Amino acid sequence: AAVTASLEEGLPTEQTIEMLARSAEMHLALDRSKEGMAQFEKARNWCNAMDSTSDAICVQTMLDYVLYLQADFRYRDAATLLASIQEKALRSGAAAAWTYSFAETAMSLNQTELALQSYQQVYEQPVDTLDGGYWKKKAAAALARYHTDAGNIATAERLWLEAAQLAATGTDSADYYSMLDDLAGFYAKVGRYEKAIAYATRVSEYYFREVADTSSAIDNLINADLKLETALNGALTMGRYLEYAGRYEEAGTIYNELLNAAQDVYPDTSLMYAILLEAKAGYELYAGNYPLAEQLYEKALSISDTYYPNNNINYTTWKDNLSELYIRMGRYDEALELAEEVYDERTSDLLATDPLIGVSMSRMSKIWEELGDVYKAQTLYGSYLQRQMDYLNNAFSVMNMAEQEAFLRTFRFSFDIYSAMVASFGKEGGGYQQLLDFQMNNRALLLYSSTAARRKFEQHPDSRIREQYAYWLQINQQRIALQSDPATAAEADSLQEVADSIEKELNLLAGEAINYVPVLSTDSIQQQLTDDEVLVHFIRYPEFRQDTIYMWWYAAIVLDHASAFPEMVTLTDEPNLAALLHRNATEVTDKDYIDRLYTWPELEEDSLYFQGDRLFAVTWKPLMHLLEGKSRIFFSAAGMLQQLNLGAVPLGPDAYMAFAFDVYDLATAAHLTAAKRGIYFDDAPVLELFGGVDYTASDKDLKAQLPAGDTPVADVFAWETDSLQTRGGDWKYLPGTRAEVKAVLQLAEKKGGKGAVYTGAAASEDLLKQTTGSISPDILHFATHGFFGNSSDRYAGTNPLFESGLLLAGGGRSWAGDRPSGLNDGILTAAEVSFLNLSRTRLVVLSACETGLGIIDANEGVFGLQRA
Repeated sequence: AAVTASLEEGLPTEQTIEMLARSAEMHLALDRSKEGMAQFEKARNWCNAMDSTSDAICVQTMLDYVLYLQADFRYRDAATLLASIQEKALRSGAAAAWTYSFAETAMSLNQTELALQSYQQVYEQPVDTLDGGYWKKKAAAALARYHTDAGNIATAERLWLEAAQLAATGTDSADYYSMLDDLAGFYAKVGRYEKAIAYATRVSEYYFREVADTSSAIDNLINADLKLETALNGALTMGRYLEYAGRYEEAGTIYNELLNAAQDVYPDTSLMYAILLEAKAGYELYAGNYPLAEQLYEKALSISDTYYPNNNINYTTWKDNLSELYIRMGRYDEALELAEEVYDERTSDLLATDPLIGVSMSRMSKIWEELGDVYKAQTLYGSYLQRQMDYLNNAFSVMNMAEQEAFLRTFRFSFDIYSAMVASFGKEGGGYQQLLDFQMNNRALLLYSSTAARRKFEQHPDSRIREQYAYWLQINQQRIALQSDPATAAEADSLQEVADSIEKELNLLAGEAINYVPVLSTDSIQQQLTDDEVLVHFIRYPEFRQDTIYMWWYAAIVLDHASAFPEMVTLTDEPNLAALLHRNATEVTDKDYIDRLYTWPELEEDSLYFQGDRLFAVTWKPLMHLLEGKSRIFFSAAGMLQQLNLGAVPLGPDAYMAFAFDVYDLATAAHLTAAKRGIYFDDAPVLELFGGVDYTASDKDLKAQLPAGDTPVADVFAWETDSLQTRGGDWKYLPGTRAEVKAVLQLAEKKGGKGAVYTGAAASEDLLKQTTGSISPDILHFATHGFFGNSSDRYAGTNPLFESGLLLAGGGRSWAGDRPSGLNDGILTAAEVSFLNLSRTRLVVLSACETGLGIIDANEGVFGLQRA
């Protein structure tokens, strides 16, 4: 009736087109597709006969028609329609809307490059006042989805965040929270579950506010059911993310509340009811209530099979979860049947890079192991881990270091499982080779990734990134200065947030050009080794009993130039190694402890005091047959082995590994090339040497050494510790260090080098910090006291790099509580060193006690001065 009334002398008007569009959408909403499409076609025909004054309404109606054609999978019809209205869209100012719709259609037709060009065209348009950035936001989200699926995680995150910012209006907006929902989904997909939970919580709270808002009677009448369903789905999604993050109790509480709410609203045949049943089943699975979980899964799947055979996008996931339940119930044949169905469906429906395919591989591996086919289990799990490694570089590109560290805690456990599998069932050949590949690429990964990122930032061709990096270093120096004092801890926390934000921005801007993860392989390492060289990669792996870790073991994987495959040799269990390394009550000094560990007992009665033979038995002795004919050993230690000087392990009375072989200690096999190359200088090197330090230098003497007008940089104040009464004890003057640094400079000058010696009050932290960045020397040499404060409780739980450092001028006063006024305190911690810009420095010599000590991380190594 409205359509007929809108005609003027039998001809259509703009109102006619508007009424036809409404009529078409109502038909389609009532599942009368044929009638709805016919109404759109009538509008299309009439628009073709109307003049340009009707372009705006006609273009809008046809773009709506395109959406329905796309929903009906009629992409070529949509493309034809878009081509017919392109000129009208340009005339009516709807170019952005048309281009976006064209991009969506092109993407559906697998014309990816054309689609991306069109999205980019919309995205690059300036935000105008007419659309408020609406189409730019849509394009940003579309590009973000593409880059997420393509694995370009840094670009994807930047685009998702920008899309959310464009959607923000300052008030509650469905569009904004829909974008936050997408952002939460992105973070969940890349494994950053806490961020996903934070955004999902905001989204869920918004949806329930909408349900509670009954101020509009018409809106409440028409949309009440939809609003409730949206709110329940939002809460359900948050529950899923909580599960992913291991927060099962919280997830279970949400599921119980949702199911109770749904029973009052939805029939027991509804899809929403089935969805909530399945979610509740997942919680019962976690809680160990297997019969109830099975009952809930089967009921949910039955509802889906009966009423929604083609409309449940979660159906495959439900079967996957039921497969996991069967595994836990010991019903492996049923579990395998479902798991293989799920794997086939996922490989058919998803992109090859989708992480869910890897999840299926992991599940099938577990089942095959339980069924006794360990070779198939190991092969599948190895394929799953290779996918994880392939994904890792993209994942790291959007994380700051703290997030990387948290991510690796879960990530590395998967590799521990594989190590245990290979150790228990592996055979010579491919199993050991793939294990070595995984181990090499995981070892000291945080050190490798942070070093790679810093080098890229400091050398980046974009001056803005270089400046931002310099600012990041400065902020961290200030943060460390404040962090050690409880009075300024809150300010330090604030600066930590700023530093994390800057680091994240740097990664987003330049992350995709950084190789955060080494690309090492057995083959590439073998090519670097000569016939007389060998790589020994020590590993620490778990022994599982009933799916829990029973004990940790140590082994070595040995690779030389000529071997067809690496060899793996088990060394000892961790309790045995820990007992050997335990410091006895009678070992008052470090020398007592070192003598026991590294001295070979010549007489039987000596074995009560000296245990070098036992140390040899659990480290090198099992490998000696593989070291025959070798002269150089490159090794990378793991776990508690990092507490040892493996080069000093005795082979017999007065015989040591470092005397029998050239021994090179590598933090990671990625350093093999540098270790073999050594350090050479094409030009005359510049040296700075600190020695003969005046630990009690007065403020007057310290300030007199500074250039006029210099303003010292404040830093961290250290704490009491108990250390050796040597270079690491009561900070007495060390007269030999003055002669040492002068002699080193003289040797360097004979070879064409040049530099400066800083002694007395001039050997200060303030002067050191002035010679960083572009003017940092080629070689830094410190001859002074070192400390490792592992006994201090003051910084428990904070950065372990606070625990170790060097004493410079005035540091003895600061240690005693008399800090120099307006100057650095003279206690140079590893935490401070880690944020100095020493990009030009190629060699640092630490001629000080305790500089090799630090907090041990099984995979990352020693957190101390060497790492800094």
